[in-house]
This record gives sequence, C-alpha cells and structure tokens, in this order.
Amino acid sequence: MEDNSLMHSSQISATPAPVASNLIMALGTPSFYYELRSALSGLFRADFCSAFLIGQSAAPQYLLSIGSGPVVDETTAKAAREYAAHYCHLDFNLKKAIPYCMKSDQAVIGRLDIPNILDPEFKSVYDRYNVIERISVYISHSNNITMLNFYRFDKNSCFERDQVECISAYGDVFASLISKHAEFEAAKIPRHPPVAHIVQKLLGTDMRLSPREAQICALIITGRNTKQIARIAGVSPETVITYRRRAYSKVGVADRNGMERFYDGIQP
Repeated sequence: MEDNSLMHSSQISATPAPVASNLIMALGTPSFYYELRSALSGLFRADFCSAFLIGQSAAPQYLLSIGSGPVVDETTAKAAREYAAHYCHLDFNLKKAIPYCMKSDQAVIGRLDIPNILDPEFKSVYDRYNVIERISVYISHSNNITMLNFYRFDKNSCFERDQVECISAYGDVFASLISKHAEFEAAKIPRHPPVAHIVQKLLGTDMRLSPREAQICALIITGRNTKQIARIAGVSPETVITYRRRAYSKVGVADRNGMERFYDGIQP
C-alpha cells in the first residue's frame, strides 16, 4: 500500500532566523531563488523542490521549482509542469490533504514513498526523473492552498528523520514565503527599488562616492547584510566593510538607518 501518511506540523515559536530573513529580504527579486536554493540544500537537505497554488476547483497552478543547479532547475521545472497539467488528479496525497488543510490553521505534512505507488501512470512521472521520495507541505490561506514539495533522487537515500522533522517544523514558513514571492512577481511589485536606480541617485550627489561605494550603499539600503552584499558584489565581507566605512564617512552617517535617511532625502 502507498505510504500516504499525513500529519500536522508542530507548533513552534522560532524559525531558522538567518535563512528566513534572507528570503524575506529577497522577496520579489531575482535573489529569492539564490536564497531558496541555499535553504533547500543547507536546511532541508532536499535535492529539489516545487511549489503550486491550489484553488477551490482549478488544477494546481505552477509557482516555481528549484534544484541544485541550472540543469536540475530545467529538469525540475519540466517535471513540475507535467505534474500540474497531467498527473495531479492521480495524487491521492493531495486529495487527502485538501480537506484536512482547509479546516486547520496548521500546515499538513504528507509523505509519498515513490517505489510503493500503486498507480503505474502516476508513478511513471517520478520514475522518469529518478525521484525516490516526496515530502509535501500544504498550507491554506485566502481560500487557497500552497503546496510545497521536497524531493530526493534515487541516487541518494530517503530523507532522514531529522530532515523530516525540519520540514515539518519550518516548511509552512517557506511555503508562505514562496506564495508571497509569487504574488510580488505576478503583480510586478518590486520589494525594493532597483539597485541600479539607487546607485545612480547616490552617484548624482556631491558626496563623491565611487561606483563601488555607491553599489555597496545601494545594497545596504535594499536590506542586504554583509554576507549577501559580498556574494552579490563578488568581494569578501572584509572588503564590503571597508567600502561601507568609506561611504559612511563621506556621507556623514554612522549606520544603515542613517544611510537610508540620506537616500530618502535625495528622492525627487
């Protein structure tokens, strides 16, 4: 028999703050996918994930999929779209989770043991992509359900107990963030002003900022921390601190809040 076990996520008061914070700051920007990939590999130890929005009657709407690299991303996107278009109606876990989810204020977690799927047509979509296990998080909001799936390839072992517990504890937070990011993208609402726009504004002042100093300040204004800025700018964290110190000195501010106030003051 298929393993279609469902359980409610545990109620917790804390989340992995740095990982969640990075995703929040990246909402509505291309950096969101980079941060999600980091969470996928570092926190959940999954090979890839996919997300769908499920309405009252329509088939699941594909939101995103992401894996360990560009090739994996292309493969997972194809698989996820196939699932939404042709196979979701065969998903017993999904059918079972929806009524539980709609009447609960907690996320519902479902595990699908791929080798033991009885329906050969449904099993074929996973076999084609060498998937051995799927753990799904279902969370309801505004009469819809966000479904976030975590997968393991057959070249790896199934999820270990601590990884399942991590998904159960934190998966609903990440499902909500993915849903919000999809809203930003659909509405074309930027979470922050474009960095290039901020750089040009800063360079247009009489503070004599260098292009690199202006870039670092723009990334600070958009909420990035030192490690994120270092990754984006392609420099070390120590170099970021040096540019930041020089820029703050030129502008005459002491911290991020001061830089934000300075930028607000040069807005037309």
